[in-house]
Amino acid sequence: MTSTLSRYGALTGPAAAVVLIGAFALSSPPPGVSAGGAATVTFYRAHGGSAHASDVLWVLGLSLLVLFTGTLRTRLRDAGPSDGHATTALAGAAIMAAGGAVYFGCDFALASVPATMAPAAAQAVNLLALQLVLPLAAGILVFGFAIGLALLRARLLPAWTGWVAIVLALTCLGGPLSLLAVGLWAGVVGVLVTRRTSTSPARVSAADVQPVT
Repeated sequence: MTSTLSRYGALTGPAAAVVLIGAFALSSPPPGVSAGGAATVTFYRAHGGSAHASDVLWVLGLSLLVLFTGTLRTRLRDAGPSDGHATTALAGAAIMAAGGAVYFGCDFALASVPATMAPAAAQAVNLLALQLVLPLAAGILVFGFAIGLALLRARLLPAWTGWVAIVLALTCLGGPLSLLAVGLWAGVVGVLVTRRTSTSPARVSAADVQPVT
């Protein structure tokens, strides 16, 4: 019988979607790559609190996405021949979380000490916060392609869920917008997996079948 933890673990997908929406809502457009150090310091003095909260929520949402992918991998492994792709997707989710932690960590550092940071240093860290997107993009790319192929092979859910994941992989350079899209996808897929699990008949093991005498 499916355990309660396994049954409702897919709800980490909707939870990730809610958290990532909150992170996006709290974020403010940062100074551009051409902004000077003084302008960067002024911006983070005014928006440091919301930037802090947004960055923490981004990383929390990424952590929930890793947990969701682990749950989805278990479900895909039970459903069909897709364990290889599902395992690759879990690795992609881990890369995505690590890359996102670095990407949003630069912004977090700027928001932490804007008053004591030299303008030149603030300008350099701001450039990293805007451009250090490749690790996050690599994770989204691997995750999207792998989980899309896994869903198409296992046929656990409608085929469109797999195709959408593959399309999301192609948008990997979109930074926070791409991550938000992945979160929304995870929210929908998490609900579908939870509903499918709750309506599936309980499995009966061979040990539970008593021979007829």
